[in-house]
Amino acid sequence: MRAYYVGFKVGDQDIGLDPNGHAKGMTGPVGYRNVNDMKKSLQLLLDAGAQMQQDVNDVGGGKLIASVKDADGNVIGLIQLPKSSHASLFECLKTRSVNEVP
Repeated sequence: MRAYYVGFKVGDQDIGLDPNGHAKGMTGPVGYRNVNDMKKSLQLLLDAGAQMQQDVNDVGGGKLIASVKDADGNVIGLIQLPKSSHASLFECLKTRSVNEVP
């Protein structure tokens, strides 16, 4: 199986490089906004006039991404983390003070 992208983690920032991005119309970096419901969030953007850039894609481990272009041509990325990621973060926050969260 061929990898979808190459991922790096710098501190708490995730950076993903898509070696085939140019073939999908990606001409520069795309910022991804975390969402809880990919379908609902994507539909809200489309209903507001955005155009589909990249349909929903599972990039591994249940992590979903999609992107749209707004009326000015800006690319907006959406990312939905797997439910287990949300649960583990919630548990971490619930059991530690803000200063202790890794």
